[in-house]
Amino acid sequence: VRLNGVATFIGMVGLSVAFVVLVVLVV
Repeated sequence: VRLNGVATFIGMVGLSVAFVVLVVLVV
């Protein structure tokens, strides 16, 4: 459960970073 939680957290962080990069490239 702990490992799954960490994986989910990393996934959310990665998604957030990807979204920010996409916004920067578009703008």
